[in-house]
Amino acid sequence: MLNFKTKDGKFKVFFLLELLIFSTVYIFGGQGLQTIYYMSQYNRQLQQDIVNLQQAVTALEQQLQYWQTDDFYKEQLAREQLQMARPQEQIYYLI
Repeated sequence: MLNFKTKDGKFKVFFLLELLIFSTVYIFGGQGLQTIYYMSQYNRQLQQDIVNLQQAVTALEQQLQYWQTDDFYKEQLAREQLQMARPQEQIYYLI
C-alpha cells in the first residue's frame, strides 16, 4: 500500500498521477491517438473522393473529345437532350 508520510510514498503518488495525466492526454488530447485515428479515416475518405472526381473528369474529357471530333455524337446530343430536329422532320413522343 502507498504510504503518504514518507518521501518514497509521495514520489509514487506523484508518479502515478503524472502517468494518469500523460496517458489521458496521449489518448484524448489534441494530437492524441483518437485524433490521429479520426484524421486517418478522413484522409481515406478524401482519397476516395479524389479517385471519384478523377474518374468524373476522365469521363467528361472523353465526352468533350467526342463532341469536338464526332459529328454523329453532336447530332445525337442535339436530338436527344435538346429535342432538336432537322427541317421537315416530325418528332414523336412516346408516353
